[in-house]
Amino acid sequence: MKQKHLILVFLVLLGVFLANYYFNKDKDETTMIADLALIDTAEVSAMIFYPKESDFQEMKLEKAGDKWRLKYGNKDVAASSTAVQSILTQLNFLKPKRLAAKSVNSWEKYEVTDSLGTRVKIQENGEQVADLMIGKFIYNQQTGAGTSFVRRYEEDEIYAIDGYLNMAFNRKAEAFRDNQLVYTDAASWNKLTFNYPADSSFVLMKQDGYWFANGQPTDSMAVASYVSSMSRLGTTVFLDDADISATAPEFNITIEGDAMMPIELYSYNLGPARSSVMTSSMNEDGLFDGTASDLSTRTFVGINKFLLK
Repeated sequence: MKQKHLILVFLVLLGVFLANYYFNKDKDETTMIADLALIDTAEVSAMIFYPKESDFQEMKLEKAGDKWRLKYGNKDVAASSTAVQSILTQLNFLKPKRLAAKSVNSWEKYEVTDSLGTRVKIQENGEQVADLMIGKFIYNQQTGAGTSFVRRYEEDEIYAIDGYLNMAFNRKAEAFRDNQLVYTDAASWNKLTFNYPADSSFVLMKQDGYWFANGQPTDSMAVASYVSSMSRLGTTVFLDDADISATAPEFNITIEGDAMMPIELYSYNLGPARSSVMTSSMNEDGLFDGTASDLSTRTFVGINKFLLK
């Protein structure tokens, strides 16, 4: 009888333990998912972050109409739509796949401390909806998948997140800037006017599907290659300290086409240290280094590049 009583007590205790375990397990998992998935990327209006790669300098990506601006230091410049979309894509999948650690003792291991991680604050319509510390990133070469480790700033728990959240935020300021001088579909282009010093100016014009340079037939492959490269023209090397206000441009190209505003490209020569400072009417915030990757040389070409040999 005593043995039956002990077995009954054991079964009752076991039932209580299992119920408590599964109840708390489900509760933890629900809390884990809900706590990190409260961001509606369609409503995100600003993202404030402190990348380790930029010595924790505060950066702010802020939506202005249908465009995004990047603010850091004393700068307020156009943001890269590609960089912003990459971040929003990562935030859209902000769902933990597992709880990595619960203790403050694990913060350094997963790089979610103030001195090792990247703090990110997300706002929707001016109201903060998330405050995260993004830490260590692991890439699995066999699966091609990435894992970022994240904790809520005011909490101890660390979660493993599928994706490249660390790589999206932890970058230098230049990676978030609009680095394009020209970014458009070249199919509608029909006229490029090259305004150069002395008598070296010329016009590249499309007539009846064929390109002519000052009325002369051109090498179709040479023109196609040039126009293609010009439609995606940019560099990540900025010259923010250059002063072009008192200098006339040395070279200018005007791009015209059907149903489009003309695009103006300019190159300024400010001496040996600033031999080519390039600007574009498509990105008025940027002063670009034309010597980077020979950008200016590849852009402001002569008429002989297009003529039949």
